[in-house]
Amino acid sequence: MFLPFLNSKISHSWVDPRKVKSENDLLYEYKLAWAFAQAAEEILSFVEEAQNEGLRLIKKQKGEDIDKLRESIS
Repeated sequence: MFLPFLNSKISHSWVDPRKVKSENDLLYEYKLAWAFAQAAEEILSFVEEAQNEGLRLIKKQKGEDIDKLRESIS
């Protein structure tokens, strides 16, 4: 539920100009929407990295993930 929300904020971060009273307010709203989209993208990236690391650790625990660097040294 949280990930689709973040994806939506990244892809659909537009501003309704009818809701602002001045050009400065509109510019502020655009900057705010952009900043929120950037933050959402960073959160998604962090979550994806954490999931990948978790899967890697599970594979390592099961003996399915072999460290090729360590293997080539020994």
